Amino acid sequence: MLGAVTTSVVHLHVEAFGKGPTAARTDLRDGEYVLCVLRDTFTRAESKLVATGHTDMVRRGREAIYASIEVDLCTIVESGVKRPVVGFAPAITTDLALVTLLFLLGPQI
Repeated sequence: MLGAVTTSVVHLHVEAFGKGPTAARTDLRDGEYVLCVLRDTFTRAESKLVATGHTDMVRRGREAIYASIEVDLCTIVESGVKRPVVGFAPAITTDLALVTLLFLLGPQI
């Protein structure tokens, strides 16, 4: 189930950013939240921006794209875990080229 979520999140990443992560993992924790960890996610252009100190530009751009695909990401998780997503929080760690996607789950339907 979580493997399918990971695969779908990676495919959506490729579609939205033009590049997917080189490693990805999804965990369901305490029945309360799903956490997707995506490693080496940045495009070459984003990596160049980070290397030259423009981390805020990368973060803002990524945040805007995550806002535009939030519904799709939440739908993927809801379909996978059969629970509603009531909160979504992406985090971009530029110095590690790491993205974490936190999905807070609502009660079982």
